[in-house]
Amino acid sequence: MRPLAYAAGLGLLGPGALAVHGVQLDAREVEALAAGGTALCLCPRSNRNLGVGAPPVRALMENDVLLCLGTDGLTSNTDLDVRQEAVCLREHLDVPPEALIRLLTVNGAAALGLSDAGRLTPGGPAAFCILPEILTY
Repeated sequence: MRPLAYAAGLGLLGPGALAVHGVQLDAREVEALAAGGTALCLCPRSNRNLGVGAPPVRALMENDVLLCLGTDGLTSNTDLDVRQEAVCLREHLDVPPEALIRLLTVNGAAALGLSDAGRLTPGGPAAFCILPEILTY
């Protein structure tokens, strides 16, 4: 039994659930994640460092899976800079900069159930930072 099917059988998937990595997902599993509303946290540098493969990012984006970014931790990564995860996706999987900004902001907030975070809106919370031009080419 594949891990996603096992997790689904245990009732672990759906809105509010956050899966991580997704490097071995097949097309049916991508569709199941999208249909069920499970978010997926990508950790591309950790995956690269461990040699476990890359998630099917294009298929995940085309199926509207809620994607966000993580670092996985210092045991499999050189630092905890999530911005470098975005750079890795841009350089190795050609993810468009606009999509990367969503992964770093509104998608990350939504994956954590923080619907009022991740965007600048009139009257909204004003917690933000200015990033160096790491995502421009």
